[in-house]
Amino acid sequence: MNQFRTGKFEKSSLRWPLKSLCPDQAVHSLSDILPATVAESGYKLILLDVDNTLVPWREEVFPEETVAWINEIKAKGIQLCIISNTKHPDRLTRLSEILGVPFVRGKFKPSTEMFKQAMSKYAASPSETLMIGDQIFTDILGANRSGIETIWVRPLHKNEFFGTRYLSRNAEKLVRTGIYSVLEEDDDLPIVPHTGLFQRRVVRQFLKFCIVGGSSFVIDYSIRSGLMKYTTWHGEKMSVALGRSLIDRFPILFSHVTEPAKASFYLAALVAGIIAMANSFYWNRKWTFGIHGQAERSEQIKRFFVLSVCVLILNALVSGTLNNIIPGPRSQLFATLIATGIGAVCNFIGQRLWAFRKVTL
Repeated sequence: MNQFRTGKFEKSSLRWPLKSLCPDQAVHSLSDILPATVAESGYKLILLDVDNTLVPWREEVFPEETVAWINEIKAKGIQLCIISNTKHPDRLTRLSEILGVPFVRGKFKPSTEMFKQAMSKYAASPSETLMIGDQIFTDILGANRSGIETIWVRPLHKNEFFGTRYLSRNAEKLVRTGIYSVLEEDDDLPIVPHTGLFQRRVVRQFLKFCIVGGSSFVIDYSIRSGLMKYTTWHGEKMSVALGRSLIDRFPILFSHVTEPAKASFYLAALVAGIIAMANSFYWNRKWTFGIHGQAERSEQIKRFFVLSVCVLILNALVSGTLNNIIPGPRSQLFATLIATGIGAVCNFIGQRLWAFRKVTL
């Protein structure tokens, strides 16, 4: 993990929600946590994450340092317990048997259920318990919510679950900006230059993406409104005439709509989306991700098109469905806003990591 810094955090200086996400201490590895110090601190129970804390993701061969540390902790008479929400209980059982450390498996962290269950099992209070893990939004947040002190360790390996690597880790980068402001760094470790939030490339790109998205939203909604409210056909609104035709031709497909105009909203969303998509490609390529010239343009268009079609279909389905669910005259606006928000998140991640993945600023 780039820019991982170690030391103790002065959490009392932070406000929510950063305070709930801040560990008490950060270390490079388990071997930096001295068993003698842990014992002297009065801890009776240590809760452990599995993947990239004890063992690399998906692997079942523990590093020698991990095994040695576990044995030293056991020798101090301190209870150990693995807590995991894995969907592979057989692997968890094997890992538990190899280390000789029992486990508690339950709801997805940061739920407090597993933490409380483990403390109850070993009759330990939160003040007598320590949580060690490599993820802020699961291990650290869950333990903080349970009143347990935490140690954040650097991940053993860069290989991780897709959602962890591209969502959680990017979110952690933003959190680190805040929590590192209260970090008392270890004197014997190098200090990595720390930059402000808005100096980070991913943040700048996301802000630009939002501006482009805002312009695309205005285009999208304006075209939808124009087609739905102001376009006529033989003396009546085209949306009504077209909707009636769609219902007559495809009665099963549009059996859920409450009025003819709402059936044509799906097509209006599709047409508007295509035009907004063209606007998004041009400005995101040129401005957000800083691509100029014709290099790789054709491949980027293909990837962008595939991604945009997927998001466009998602947008049309979500907005069309919500438009029929949400009551009142503003149903189209609310449906478009919600669908656009969902699509924007998916679109930014896809564009940054796939459509324009070879771009470096």
